[in-house]
Amino acid sequence: MGRSHYIRDEEEICETTARSFPSNRSKGLSYLEMATIAAFNGFQLPPKLVRQELTDDFAKCCSPWMPVLHEEDVRSILARTSSPLLAQSLYGAATRVSPAPKPLSFPSIAECYKRAKILFWMEHETNLINAIKTCLMLQWYNPEGPEYVSLDTSEFWMRTGVGLAYQVGLYKEPPQGPMYRERRRLWWSLVTSLISAAHGRPRAINLNDCDVRPPKVSDLKDTNGDAGLFVRYVEICRILGDLTECCAREFLPSSKIFEIEGGLIRWIDQMPLELRVIDSPCGADFNPRQIHLPYLMSMMILLRFTARGKSRSAVLAASYSAGIFEGMLGRDEVRFLAPVFTIYCICTGFTLLTLFSEPRFWPAAQLGLNIIMRCLSELSKRWRSAIGGLKAIQSALKTKEWRSQTSRAMRG
Repeated sequence: MGRSHYIRDEEEICETTARSFPSNRSKGLSYLEMATIAAFNGFQLPPKLVRQELTDDFAKCCSPWMPVLHEEDVRSILARTSSPLLAQSLYGAATRVSPAPKPLSFPSIAECYKRAKILFWMEHETNLINAIKTCLMLQWYNPEGPEYVSLDTSEFWMRTGVGLAYQVGLYKEPPQGPMYRERRRLWWSLVTSLISAAHGRPRAINLNDCDVRPPKVSDLKDTNGDAGLFVRYVEICRILGDLTECCAREFLPSSKIFEIEGGLIRWIDQMPLELRVIDSPCGADFNPRQIHLPYLMSMMILLRFTARGKSRSAVLAASYSAGIFEGMLGRDEVRFLAPVFTIYCICTGFTLLTLFSEPRFWPAAQLGLNIIMRCLSELSKRWRSAIGGLKAIQSALKTKEWRSQTSRAMRG
């Protein structure tokens, strides 16, 4: 805790003495609470083969962007010896992205989510680190768009996780020890959650209050994850988060512009060869194509925000982004994307719309826009947040078409 910051130098608070009394929850759960969990099947787990399949799906689609589980977590989940909350959270997230049809006896994504949710709110989990991991994994449920208030959205769980992270001190650089790498991974997984930026809302984390050093490849040593990918992902998410924060505040000074420009140049110049999208936006592996989308969105926002007129470079970035989404549509990969990808589509679509009044370029831009609208339509099958984005683009396009028709009629 940081209460000593407010006390004079000659005095201090001994936090060890201050907490020398039992927690209110030290007696455990009541009979009624345990019965409530049982009523929601909170302790019911899928068969072994399904557990293995879902764990593999989570490792493939979710873990690269939030490496919250270490090898021992995975082993205990497969062996049914893990925290029930951790297991149910993983099954819920994995069910959302799993490509294989599930047997009729297997619970739906909503049922998996409810099991994890009841375990969380009944405080069955006594390990707060596991509770924070759960908050990160439950972001893959996200049943509602930002247009409606909900206690189940990705943003709600992200902010809940951040609140717990502050309570356990994840915002402080941890001392070397058994939990060193895990605490750092958890903190940066929370930082990279851009769902608030996607909704145009204030960031949940102010990095000025944090002294955790940037992630290193060695931090992912015990996760079987792609360490280089996550390190680069954290870097671009920090840049995009800073940029959207400045835009939301309508204050982007020249010093910040230079800082962001330099960060974007370094990010793309120092990209490892295995993560580069070299020949075409459709040719690289799935994860490298994904990680370039927040970079392209950063380019679109920065160039449009700083340009005095229309930015050709922003349109080029949008065209490249549309090409990446086209490849994902062609390979049926859209269903594996996280909720935040809706904002990449929306930003791309509205940037392409700036060419509507340019007869020479609009036909090509319209092709890209159609790809984006198809992609949002596919995303909306899993993420309702994509519905509002699709409607916004359709409405903007319809308005431009109506104005164009009206203008031609008046001239005629």
